[in-house]
Amino acid sequence: MPPAPARRTFSGEEHLKLEEIIQEMGRNSIRWAAVVKRLAEAGFAERTAKSVRNHYLRMRQFKRMQPEQTNYCRICKLPQRGHVCLGKKKVAPPKAVVGDNSEE
Repeated sequence: MPPAPARRTFSGEEHLKLEEIIQEMGRNSIRWAAVVKRLAEAGFAERTAKSVRNHYLRMRQFKRMQPEQTNYCRICKLPQRGHVCLGKKKVAPPKAVVGDNSEE
């Protein structure tokens, strides 16, 4: 039995591609091994069929729960639970050095 791939989060692009593939297949006829193969062909890291299925089912479950959501992403302002951020992370400006008088 080959070793399991390392656990890593889904990127926003990978999540969108997964939704696109599932929409093309139809929700009632999903073959997870075929979905994994198509994700790999699209250039994403290889995952197990089980991890892709679990990710999809979790996202679908969390979409149903959104109306009562109160925590939102600071970057893209979408509800945070079950969300994959599609926004670019902003780098915080460097903090001022204590005793720095350049602002005067």
